[in-house]
Amino acid sequence: MPELNGQYSDSPRLDRIEKAIEFLVNEHARTDSKLTQADDRLVRVEETLVSVGVKLDATAANVASLSNSVASLSNAMVKLELTVDRLVSHSDETTGKLNALIHVVDTDHREYRERLSRLESTQ
Repeated sequence: MPELNGQYSDSPRLDRIEKAIEFLVNEHARTDSKLTQADDRLVRVEETLVSVGVKLDATAANVASLSNSVASLSNAMVKLELTVDRLVSHSDETTGKLNALIHVVDTDHREYRERLSRLESTQ
């Protein structure tokens, strides 16, 4: 240390301490700024996650609703298949009855024509 009038000067040492303190203060300010930015980012991430959670809940509700709709449609389809089978059965039965009726009418009509023809030929 330089000597001034028999005393040592602490000026360079004080300058170094002052610079070290300034460095620490500036470093603290930068760190604080980075922590504030990181905290802001975390808040935005948290808000995004909450928003995504809400959307996932809504999607889950939609999926449940769609599952119920599919189950209802499936039940309706089973009922429709039973109804169609019954209608096919009734249609087959009706077709058989109509064919039998047509045969009876055709036979009666033929017999009627034959009788009429015989009556006309005898006269």
